[in-house]
Amino acid sequence: MSTMTGIRETARATTDGDPKLGSVPGPEAIQSDAAGRRREDRIVGASEATRRLIAQATAAARSDQPVWLLGPPGSDRELVARAIHSWGSRAERELETLSCAAVPEALQARELFGCAAGVYPAVPGEYVGALERNAGSTLVLLDVDALRS
Repeated sequence: MSTMTGIRETARATTDGDPKLGSVPGPEAIQSDAAGRRREDRIVGASEATRRLIAQATAAARSDQPVWLLGPPGSDRELVARAIHSWGSRAERELETLSCAAVPEALQARELFGCAAGVYPAVPGEYVGALERNAGSTLVLLDVDALRS
């Protein structure tokens, strides 16, 4: 694992699946597994809005296309991202969370896109950025508004 200036959390999400939906848990799924551990990939709720959210997340999980989640602070975008990750083929790879606010402005491009050897003195070889590192997996970017153009 490479060192990086930003804060990164690595997690492995798993799911038991719901027999009615194949490998995708439904809204009636409980929030803990057999050992009683909290399940971070569960979205629980009975409202129409929650049912629509679960249907959209299920469709996103079955697709290999990138997903961009938007919502106001406190809307649990990260929970939905973890659910999409664990409900589909992305679960075979690690999920990475990167706090953009924790990456200094001068290193933001390097952290996201990577760089060739010798571009940054502190990075002796080629540096693979978060976008390439997570191709085919899930990258959760926190505090995107902290990125500079």
